[in-house]
Amino acid sequence: MDDLENFWEKLLSRDSELIRQAWGTLSAEEKKSVYEHLKDMATGEGWMEVQRESAKAALKVLQDSVGR
Repeated sequence: MDDLENFWEKLLSRDSELIRQAWGTLSAEEKKSVYEHLKDMATGEGWMEVQRESAKAALKVLQDSVGR
């Protein structure tokens, strides 16, 4: 469980290096699932504003890094 918490802490850190580091640990299938989850966090109902902003920051880093 600590690994999962650590992963999300990095991914939502708003630190581009930590975001890329966490992203690099995922398989292609996991990346697809996590990317979709981040999109939901950024735009969906039920998330706190701080979570939305962190998800948006992660999506921006990932878009810049992988050219999505």
